[in-house]
Amino acid sequence: MSKIEKYRINAINSIQTSLTYRFQFFSGIFILVIPFVIKLSLWKLAFMPDDTKEIAGYTFNELIVYTIFSMIFSYLNITYFQYNIAFEIKDGSLSRYLVKPVNHMLYWISMLIGDKFINVIYVLVFIILAGGIYGNNMDGYIAVCNIPFTIVSIILSLILNFLMYYAISLSAFWFLEISYFFSAITFIISILSGELMPIDVMPTFVTRILLFLPFSYSVYFPTQVIMGELAIKDILFRLIIQIVWITVFVLFGRLVWNMGVRKYESVGG
Repeated sequence: MSKIEKYRINAINSIQTSLTYRFQFFSGIFILVIPFVIKLSLWKLAFMPDDTKEIAGYTFNELIVYTIFSMIFSYLNITYFQYNIAFEIKDGSLSRYLVKPVNHMLYWISMLIGDKFINVIYVLVFIILAGGIYGNNMDGYIAVCNIPFTIVSIILSLILNFLMYYAISLSAFWFLEISYFFSAITFIISILSGELMPIDVMPTFVTRILLFLPFSYSVYFPTQVIMGELAIKDILFRLIIQIVWITVFVLFGRLVWNMGVRKYESVGG
């Protein structure tokens, strides 16, 4: 079996596993819709009684569009594999990667590809629902010419988000129980990424700092691109920043892995 083939098969198995549990499959769309309804309700309250005002330069319609796309991109980036990696380290099952010709990082990337296939289905359903209900509000707020840049930024954000959580998950080599740590990190990232609200609603100096950190490139940046808020030169510059952070986390992840494996004792494996 070729090196690529075994990871392709793993991705296919991941897709099949996701489709096996029908209740889980069909309930996934509600995990996307319910937070959207809550966010939209909060924005409506913020604009009452005058929906013509602006908040940090955003009109009500702009925030509806931002909320729709930020929900889409944040849902595409959602991950749970970090809990599985922590459990592998804890129960000793990580040993199978050390005795077989399998790259641990590539294994979980292939698993992630399978998971994202299902997420894309949910997103398409959500787009149809949101477009049918709020299509009129979206007129003039979507830059069709930026779709190719948006696709590239989404792909890079998926890679970057995976690498960030992969590096974080390897902290299980040093800590016995880190599930609460994962939850705290996820909450912090959801704020810094622009998932809960646009980061330019924050003070200007905070926004400038976040634009050079990796978090904003998972949600805020792709949303700004599809909404046409950035010039081409700014898009290209920020794509370069994404690539730089991806390189940093690849190297950092390998470093943490090598350090962790030397400490790993395979307890229970």
